[in-house]
Amino acid sequence: METTNERQDGDPRVTRVELEIVDGGIWCGHRWRYRLTRGHREEEHEMEPMSRPLGLFECALRGALDAVSRTWEGEVVRIVAPEHPLVLGMTGWIKKWRVNGWRNRNGDPVRQRAMWEMLWHMCAERHVEWVASSPAVSI
Repeated sequence: METTNERQDGDPRVTRVELEIVDGGIWCGHRWRYRLTRGHREEEHEMEPMSRPLGLFECALRGALDAVSRTWEGEVVRIVAPEHPLVLGMTGWIKKWRVNGWRNRNGDPVRQRAMWEMLWHMCAERHVEWVASSPAVSI
């Protein structure tokens, strides 16, 4: 996995994913949506309604998993996502968690471990660049 912008935006060899987390309020939780651009072709995807509200971290992980699952092994993928634990986790924290037996800096088990591991393995099969955007949540 890469964390730098080695290729320019607009490069047709790079699949670009723009992930957005939307705050639906206290009763609805968060939901994700993203635009996947491959060359001149764009696709938009949005989370299906769920039976329970999602917290920010779980929502971001589910959105990233869905987006990465729509890319191919070996593909160069640039994921632009809000700078919160998704980007921070994939560009640094996850390496420490793996060494520390999936424990965070407080010694507690990492929440959503199965999703983090799945995303890590999927990204390892691709050339993924994580780019932080702002704001963390759209309203």
